Amino acid sequence: MKNKKIYIILILSFILISGCNTNQRSMVPESDYYSVMQSVFNYEYSTKLWQFNDSIDFALDAKTTSDLILLDGLIQGYTNNSGQVILILNSHNKATSSKELNKIVDPSIQESVVIVLLEMNNYLKKLNKNIVKKSDLEALKNKHEELTEIDNLLVHITNIEVKQPDNKQVQTYNNIAKRLKMLSDNLGM
Repeated sequence: MKNKKIYIILILSFILISGCNTNQRSMVPESDYYSVMQSVFNYEYSTKLWQFNDSIDFALDAKTTSDLILLDGLIQGYTNNSGQVILILNSHNKATSSKELNKIVDPSIQESVVIVLLEMNNYLKKLNKNIVKKSDLEALKNKHEELTEIDNLLVHITNIEVKQPDNKQVQTYNNIAKRLKMLSDNLGM
């Protein structure tokens, strides 16, 4: 019985030692890298769109200074959240990352995706600084039409498949990116 235990321990030890081959690739296989990158992108991208939309909807519904305090918290949570999606999109300077990124986000729409994400962040920062932190309900009410337009733009963005957009979707996304940039620039700093 003791010999069997020793024999089993020796066999298991041999299996464990021989399984630790130092010549194996130290990098994650490309398919695993793609899978992780795609998961991170999809999570971050959809979360950013949802959080931005949530902030815009809350701004549209704000009626009291207490609402503005809550809106300030929502916006700070959005703008302070590290945007891993932008890091992924900007990591295209590496050959492998670029190849994998092109599988996740069509190259024809990548620049517009970056612009949209950056401008959503800029818009909320400016809205927070110029209106929300000043508890200016009247100025926020004056932005109602603009906020409604942004809310409608988000509906279009969420319906665009960034992995394989058709030409019309690429054009729509590009137009939305330009419009968000213009709205963000007009909000001032």
